[in-house]
Amino acid sequence: TKFVEKPLLTDIVNGGYMIFTKDFFTYLKKGESEHPALQRIALKNQLSLFQHTGFWYSIDTNKELEELNSIWKSDSPPWKVWK
Repeated sequence: TKFVEKPLLTDIVNGGYMIFTKDFFTYLKKGESEHPALQRIALKNQLSLFQHTGFWYSIDTNKELEELNSIWKSDSPPWKVWK
């Protein structure tokens, strides 16, 4: 029913992945970020979320990329669910 940018959360994080239909572009106004548009679609009950409970790893730096590549090269990277 509402969109709050960067709330303080204690048990989940927003990974920042968003999927929209093309209609979302009609909610964007020139010069605005996506945040006001998200607030507008929330008021129309057109915003939902999916809580992913699998592996997630933020990559914002080269160091984090190297760490994730190291995990991938290990015997059992946690996101590898296939055999």
